[in-house]
Amino acid sequence: MQITKKDAAISFLSAYSTKNPQALEFIHPRHYQCNKHFQYPGLLGFAEKMLRQQQFATEIRPIKVIQDGDFVSALSFISGVFSGMGIDIFRFKGSKIIEHWENHETAPAIDLGHSISGIAESKIQDRNKTESNKKLAVDFVSDVLIGNNPKLLKKYTHPTHFKFYNLHQKLKEAGTDSMRIIAQNIKKQSYHNILNVIGEGNHVNVYSDGIKQGKPYRFCDLFVFIDNKIVEHRQIASFSGANQP
Repeated sequence: MQITKKDAAISFLSAYSTKNPQALEFIHPRHYQCNKHFQYPGLLGFAEKMLRQQQFATEIRPIKVIQDGDFVSALSFISGVFSGMGIDIFRFKGSKIIEHWENHETAPAIDLGHSISGIAESKIQDRNKTESNKKLAVDFVSDVLIGNNPKLLKKYTHPTHFKFYNLHQKLKEAGTDSMRIIAQNIKKQSYHNILNVIGEGNHVNVYSDGIKQGKPYRFCDLFVFIDNKIVEHRQIASFSGANQP
């Protein structure tokens, strides 16, 4: 059976805990590049990266994976010394991973049930609407998060089912509560540019750069759409490295 790019990404991330050598099969031996605070090039770089992670007994469990051409985006739960959530982005050349961007955010005493609810259980559907949903996601980030027209928040979001998730503000209810939380976040951070958009059906991940707490950050915003409205929005923010996709 042929291994898909999604399968390769899941095997790669699961190898942090399983140490399964099969993950090496999916990495380009010369061109693999991991971009975070520093770079890990090639297979030797991957081995160094895994050794660094072992001291933290890291487990990365993918719970939502989407594919768009040569790009795969994976939302995962992370446990170990540092617990949190992550969105990893992979770029493939053929069947091999050539670039990998880590976007991991930690949080004290993470509530796993709250953190994986919503998007984790939602199914990918409306694959014929991938491009239109990608445009809606880009328009939302441009208008609301970058701030070109923040008053349009309600235009993009479902009036009763919209839910916003991050690791630091526990959602109480859908609708107005989520809108209040996202409005609070807008005041604490500044989005600058959209760097990449990865979509599959009604799931879209928008990757952006910006400023949070006076420092450069990368923002990964994963959206779920139903009937042209956002019903779920999860944000992962991580301190930025020098390289962007």
